[in-house]
Amino acid sequence: MNDTFAKIDTLNEIAWNPRNEQPKRAFELSQDAFRLSQEHAYKKGLAYSRRNIGVCQYLLANYEEALSQSAESLALFEELGDKLGAATALNTIGNVYQSLGDYANALDFHTKNLSLRQTLRDKQGESISLNTIGNVYQKLGDYQNALNCYEQSLKLKQDIDDELGEGAALMNIANAYMQLEQKEIALDFYLKSLQIAHSVHDRRGEANAFINLGSFYHSLGEHQNALEFNLKALDLFKEIEDKNSAITTLCNIGIILNDMNDSDTALEYLKSALELAEEINSKELIYDTCKALSETYELKGDFKNALEYHKLYHQFKEDVFSEDTRKRLSGLEAKFELEKVEREKEIYRLKNVELKAEQEKSERLLLNVLPKKVAERLKQGEYVIADYFKDSTVLFADLVGFTTLSARFKPEMLVVILNEIFSAFDEISEKFGLEKIKTIGDAYMAVAGVPIPRDDHAEAVAEAALQMIKEMSRINAQSDAPMSVRIGINSGPVVAGVIGRKKFIYDLWDDTVNTASRMESHGNPNEVQVTETTYHLLRDKFIFEKRGMIEVKGKGVMQAYFLKEKIEW
Repeated sequence: MNDTFAKIDTLNEIAWNPRNEQPKRAFELSQDAFRLSQEHAYKKGLAYSRRNIGVCQYLLANYEEALSQSAESLALFEELGDKLGAATALNTIGNVYQSLGDYANALDFHTKNLSLRQTLRDKQGESISLNTIGNVYQKLGDYQNALNCYEQSLKLKQDIDDELGEGAALMNIANAYMQLEQKEIALDFYLKSLQIAHSVHDRRGEANAFINLGSFYHSLGEHQNALEFNLKALDLFKEIEDKNSAITTLCNIGIILNDMNDSDTALEYLKSALELAEEINSKELIYDTCKALSETYELKGDFKNALEYHKLYHQFKEDVFSEDTRKRLSGLEAKFELEKVEREKEIYRLKNVELKAEQEKSERLLLNVLPKKVAERLKQGEYVIADYFKDSTVLFADLVGFTTLSARFKPEMLVVILNEIFSAFDEISEKFGLEKIKTIGDAYMAVAGVPIPRDDHAEAVAEAALQMIKEMSRINAQSDAPMSVRIGINSGPVVAGVIGRKKFIYDLWDDTVNTASRMESHGNPNEVQVTETTYHLLRDKFIFEKRGMIEVKGKGVMQAYFLKEKIEW
């Protein structure tokens, strides 16, 4: 039996070493170790083989399986009391959440990993953990904190003579300096990183250096150099089967080609990027690619496609309207979208105008698209605004029957109807202190607790939701086109921020938002459906009807409740 266990340990160790360069080969070895561990009930072997499989699935962009395997391995490591094994599982889980754009969970798991590494006095692991935490800060736009993490990571790499890790740390430091607009310093670090990657035959490191050098030259307007470096990077990423980085590089190439006035070729690269991003189901990469596609179609004057990808970029719902309705509304929507773009361009232009009258006009326009607190920060010069809110409540409201209604009315009348309903919802949101985020076709999204935290965020949203139900009854009584409203609510943490440089949008991200949307889509007409989390926040102040367990797409089975009325004391 000891010989079998030793064989399993060896298989797991052999699988671990080539995981970055040959994830498929590492995956096959890990599966062999897993099967043997199951046959001989070897818990340690199961823990490490599941960990290895999780890492390989992450590198192959199979995120759901990566998360499942890593969570199983984490539980086994905790049973075994193996802190080092648990730390590696935590690191993979954090990486998966980051790739899915769930930065709150990513930061949580990476911080737990760092704490374990420090307890174990594992300098190598601590340096890796600091590096990944820096990456999350970078995504959130907190470049100074990102730089601090990268510099700590570099010092640890140098202490333990980890030349390969040193090259990666130098690369990240360069990226942070680029974001801080210190480009000469950034170039120096990029070249040092490339030199190390080349000397130790690190193909991934070389590819990362090429893609970042491409970004550097692109920022200087040297488009040909930028294109050549990105094409070199793309070849290497394909060779090592790094789909995530290949998508990013394809996107970069598309953007560069746009600047070189070759938008036709740009579209080819961007469509390839989107196809690959959808294949691996990476929300973060789909988000970036759709943004680039929208801007490319806008450059070509194809505003219809620009609008479609603009909607996807902001995670707009698909198939809300029938195909016939979309055709009828497309011209009107394009007109409204173009007018919105022009207003937002005007906001951007007026930011730096010194004349008092122009400043006042700019402020009025800015407040039309951003919360006042956020608009103030933007005016004070904050370039990237992204904040984490631990406690918030998100509401989605969807009009039931709008698709049927659209077959009876002209597009202009549909807009009049939507305007009446959503204007009423705006007044309700203002009354209860909610922040309207956006409308999505015939759906409405709002939040409480963002951007100004408040203890009664759930109560405020609940009262607003009940008022919206009543308001729809009032509107229906005066209309020959009655509709129902379906409302979903969930509470929890979110990341909120401003996206765009010319087209400002204040938006929310995190699983809390997705679950609120699912509560709406799986709800009933003229009902307010809430999650168990929200129910526990409100059960002493409101009357609920327990719906029971429901199957929710992408979430599994969840307990849900219908909000009925507020308890009057």
